[in-house]
Amino acid sequence: MNKVKLNVIWVFLLILFMVGCTPYKNTISLVPTNSSVVGTDLTYAWSADQIRLPENKIRTGWANRKNVQVLQVQVTNNTNKTLHGSQLGFFSHGIPLELADNMVASKKLRTRKFPKIVYAIPITLVALTTYVALLSLLEDDSEDHFFQDDYNRVKKSKKDPLAGKNTLQKGLYQFNITTELIQPGQTISGLVGFKSKENIDDLTILIKETNYEAM
Repeated sequence: MNKVKLNVIWVFLLILFMVGCTPYKNTISLVPTNSSVVGTDLTYAWSADQIRLPENKIRTGWANRKNVQVLQVQVTNNTNKTLHGSQLGFFSHGIPLELADNMVASKKLRTRKFPKIVYAIPITLVALTTYVALLSLLEDDSEDHFFQDDYNRVKKSKKDPLAGKNTLQKGLYQFNITTELIQPGQTISGLVGFKSKENIDDLTILIKETNYEAM
């Protein structure tokens, strides 16, 4: 196979790759928080579940199986001491809520992109790319630079952990309430994943009784 044919195949693969990897909708809508609940130690607010807004087209299979809901939570420290996020307790109608792993949720809650039949494209791409790569080994070094340079660019782009993620995934990746330090008078806000079979339409946030003291 000559260089011209090889380049034509590569351009075709590149076009398919670009089309297949273009996000359907990376900027999604987030539900605003409710009115704040003002307490002695904490002032807080929360939103409805962010995952299941129909217009966002989030893949909900994993969340449905694991009973995961994602809420936007805002907390203000009204005490005169620094609080650690791990000191916060979350309750719905008096029942303790288990936190979901934000990093796992960030990986799983992708935007739906294409009908299932299109999922066959990556398999085809892998096969064709491997075929082209093997053919390129038969050519001299001067004919391999275009493929190798482009491969390096794609490889480098994958180092960004937020590349291709939607707004919900980015928020979950960048915020973990259990590791936050909340100074007196400070307000923090971010997405928090919870595990609950029941819809979380009521949320209470308290400071748990603990001997831990944030430094």
